[in-house]
Amino acid sequence: MAISMKWIKDNIKYLNEIEPDVTKPKEEEQKAIDLINNYRPIGNQCIYALSYFNEKILYLSESFKSIFGYKPESVKKVDFFYDLIHPDDVQRVKDITVHALKAGAGRYNLKPNQVFHIIYRMRRKDGTYRKIQRQTGVLTRDSDRNLLTSFGIFTDVTHLNRSEEIQSFMTGPKIKGYHFLDPNATPKVSFTKREQEVIDLLANGLSSDEIGAKLFISEKTVYTHRQNILKKAGVKNTPELMSYMFKNGY
Repeated sequence: MAISMKWIKDNIKYLNEIEPDVTKPKEEEQKAIDLINNYRPIGNQCIYALSYFNEKILYLSESFKSIFGYKPESVKKVDFFYDLIHPDDVQRVKDITVHALKAGAGRYNLKPNQVFHIIYRMRRKDGTYRKIQRQTGVLTRDSDRNLLTSFGIFTDVTHLNRSEEIQSFMTGPKIKGYHFLDPNATPKVSFTKREQEVIDLLANGLSSDEIGAKLFISEKTVYTHRQNILKKAGVKNTPELMSYMFKNGY
């Protein structure tokens, strides 16, 4: 049984009872779309904007097709995303999603840097499954702080995460009742512009020689950057690095 927006609202009292102040829905939708246009997919990512007041997908980047095989224009409702969840992952994703929404959907005055992360399996159009990280955060609220729209980012992390375990965490200031990772608790590692470029290309699955060709530097220089990056992050290899980047909100 897949998750649906109705199921979420039925299980979260706050979302089921509120009457959002949306006198001009078209303008509210456009506001969310303008905000989501500030986001840019990196590597194996696609981005979407979701409306809670009319249950519509307001925006879905073209890269959705390259990851899942479906044309973005074929996706109208958020239920479509949930129908792609692996049957063995559905119940756990339901529990975690509701738990996170209960913590964050109410009037807690969430900030843009509070982002919910969850990793699970999703089905492509060809029937194969990919390991996907979904990141979700607030886009807009009404005058009473009711949640109106949110953003989502799907990242294909199959080549970085072979575990079948569902993983979830949230970055940002703590909210009572939910375990957050607080990026302010310890200073974030500062990567140089070139190191960040190498990290982005690693996330896209490129090898050292491919990265060198892309950045017009030698493979030896790429290797040096990679060693420096691993040392800064305190990790041993690329999969651990990607996990570190995800969990620390880079």
